[in-house]
Amino acid sequence: MRGIEKMPDIRELRLLDGCVTLGRLAVAGVADLTVDNVLEVMDAHDIAEALVHSNEARLVHPRSHGNERLLRDVAGLDRLHPVWALSPPARPDPSAAAGIVDEMISAGVRVARLMMGHVPPLHWIWKDLCEALEARRVPCLLDFAPLGPPATSYPGESLMIDKLRDICLAHPDLPMILS
Repeated sequence: MRGIEKMPDIRELRLLDGCVTLGRLAVAGVADLTVDNVLEVMDAHDIAEALVHSNEARLVHPRSHGNERLLRDVAGLDRLHPVWALSPPARPDPSAAAGIVDEMISAGVRVARLMMGHVPPLHWIWKDLCEALEARRVPCLLDFAPLGPPATSYPGESLMIDKLRDICLAHPDLPMILS
């Protein structure tokens, strides 16, 4: 009869939170999410590390302002790993998309958050950016949060699932994670 192994302590697991938002929230009465209060919550729940993105980059154009602020906010903090919020270039342009990814990688960012709730998941729109990310094997969190308040129903929802599937099939070497 095999003995039952002791369950590890939760701190031994080195938990990773895959979705932490920093910055101001558009909800009255909720405190801004700062590096200090995020680290405090992580410590309280024995979370070792986190992937963090900027709410400003998610909601405000140009996204680069929020992404740059995120880098400043997490500089020197080994537990917080920056994730850039990205949208495709305004027009199809492989060199512009490659430039975005090169800038991200040069800044030390290794994960992207694709804002598909703001820009519909149509392959012709996302193709260049996905190709640039795929070439570097950048893991991508797919963010479907809408810009405005969520609608109770969207008639094209099932069609968008098919369009997302098209993107995934067209980029088999691009790690994509539903977020």
